[in-house]
Amino acid sequence: MSLNTWMICGLALYVLFVVYVGFLGAKKIKGLSDFAVAGESMGPIPLGLAFAASFFSAATFMGYVGFCYAWGATGL
Repeated sequence: MSLNTWMICGLALYVLFVVYVGFLGAKKIKGLSDFAVAGESMGPIPLGLAFAASFFSAATFMGYVGFCYAWGATGL
């Protein structure tokens, strides 16, 4: 198989995984308060993963790149 075919298969698997996780989350959410604060039932691992995902988001990486572009490597 060509690389393009593998890329399409990988994208399809990723989309299926995201939809599956979305359906799992939709089953657990009963109202807006569950969506906003997860019903106060999150443990330390999911909370840490959510914090890491928001901290290392694309906006953070773009901000670091722009800062270094403007101020040079000494800005790091």
